[in-house]
Amino acid sequence: MSAEKAGSQRYLVSSELVKEDLLEADHKAVWGSFYDRETRRWGYSCCRGTNKGQPCIAAAAAAAAEQSEERSAASQRKSSRRDDSSDSAESRRMARLRERDVQAIDWSGAPSELLPPGDVAGAAALIEHVVRYTVGAWQRELGKAAANGRAPQNPLGVAAEVSQNAELLKQTRDALTTLLQQLSRGKVESSLVAQLRDMLRCAASREYAAANQVYIELTVGNKRWQNVVAGAQGLHNKGAKITLIPQSKLNAFDSDPAAQKYILGLRRLIQFLQQTRPNSDVSKHM
Repeated sequence: MSAEKAGSQRYLVSSELVKEDLLEADHKAVWGSFYDRETRRWGYSCCRGTNKGQPCIAAAAAAAAEQSEERSAASQRKSSRRDDSSDSAESRRMARLRERDVQAIDWSGAPSELLPPGDVAGAAALIEHVVRYTVGAWQRELGKAAANGRAPQNPLGVAAEVSQNAELLKQTRDALTTLLQQLSRGKVESSLVAQLRDMLRCAASREYAAANQVYIELTVGNKRWQNVVAGAQGLHNKGAKITLIPQSKLNAFDSDPAAQKYILGLRRLIQFLQQTRPNSDVSKHM
């Protein structure tokens, strides 16, 4: 047998003193797969821990996140079961009531002039005045466009057919019907009423950038965390410490579908006002 052939058949002998490729403490990489140049210590490449035998920090964080997702899914399943077990007849009755309420508001006789905000007393009265004026102006714009055979611009600044624009107006008007009804019944939280008042007061004063800033506060707010966040901290020879940062409190836009619809509807009205009543200083536009 030639020397070359004999060399190709040689096998490395496994060490009996050191076990190779041995994974421990939930690590996905072996000890020595990572070297920290700052501390001059060996460690694990999966979590960059440098304490031999310490549980894997990355695995602990992943497990905590998985548990959080499982709890959230279980909560959703429980809520779904409660919804499914509700009386279907009662659900149909409530749907009929909501449909009746949507049709209850008479949108005819809208104001032909937008009064200065200071001339309207009360937050609810100011909101209703601006809403009714703008919806009426939008309806009149659609009528003029249909008579002249042209495609009007919708509040998003896009030229659209009258039928498409009319459908968008209907969706907006239905959402704002809920708002006006809740205002008349005192069903809107005072803090939300104040924000809606400020937004429409800015729009009526042609301060559209300021109105948009209030809209951002309504929709995004000052939330720090949109979801639950799991963090892990390695402790010397004591495993890992898992910290769960809770989700920030949801606002009305997040938790109330009706509020979400009428807040979006109000923003369309503000966009329409900016088109029809622009500010001479364009820096105050959205």
